[in-house]
Amino acid sequence: MNWDDLSDDLSKLNDKKELFKLLEKTYPNDKMPTIRNWTGQIWSLAKRMKIGDWIVLPSKKKASIHFGEITGDYVNDPNAANPYYHYRTVKWFATDMPRSNFDQDILYSLGAFLTICQIRRNDAENRIKAMAKNGWKPTQIQGYSGIR
Repeated sequence: MNWDDLSDDLSKLNDKKELFKLLEKTYPNDKMPTIRNWTGQIWSLAKRMKIGDWIVLPSKKKASIHFGEITGDYVNDPNAANPYYHYRTVKWFATDMPRSNFDQDILYSLGAFLTICQIRRNDAENRIKAMAKNGWKPTQIQGYSGIR
């Protein structure tokens, strides 16, 4: 999702209710469930994500996954081209990791329909970090038996 025309500086918002009202005003033709969904995702980008957090980007062009680390705070650039007003800098440290290296439950989670979400199921974060330490090869986490 691009959130076209959303150029307001989100760092000035105090809570999700303010963001929700802004989105209602910016997207008057969209339904309330959609606005609620976007509120959570956009709030995460502007307020919840932290420097040092890992991000995951499944490739749409090939069967691979890219991993990066957030290196900068939320930035609003009102002079950027629409819809690129909001961003965080990222250091990509692992690109084109084959999907075949990952357990099926992690792939299902990474294929979520949300643009921005936190993957919490089945200890995915610890399992992925263990794979990174193991050269991106599948690894067994003590106490977890993955689905392959």
